[in-house]
Amino acid sequence: MTTFDAINTVYNLLKGLELPVFKYAKPGGNESEYIVINSLPIAGDVLQRCYVNVNIHVKDIVFPDSTNAPNTLRLEQLADTYSDLLKKNIVDNVHLYFDKQGVEREDALREHYINIRLLCNLLN
Repeated sequence: MTTFDAINTVYNLLKGLELPVFKYAKPGGNESEYIVINSLPIAGDVLQRCYVNVNIHVKDIVFPDSTNAPNTLRLEQLADTYSDLLKKNIVDNVHLYFDKQGVEREDALREHYINIRLLCNLLN
């Protein structure tokens, strides 16, 4: 199995829900909220492991003086919703386990995003 199997499994769990979901990178567009899924390299043989990142982006609140701040209310709502959904899932030979969660800043886009990191065990 490959990292594509891990990413496709997470993508299939999330597609069709509230937010648009993209693999690896977001193409152009004006979405103010969206999800990007990517992964770290895979290791192992019979039991392969990798980490899958689910990044949930939310536009910052922009103030009249052009400063911005994270939309913490919305980030918290989405963290609760998607963390619960991704806590533990087993789909065929792909086992997903919640590993870590944090919030990161994306200055260039004036966004913050929730990073949910999943440990993914792939059974060959």
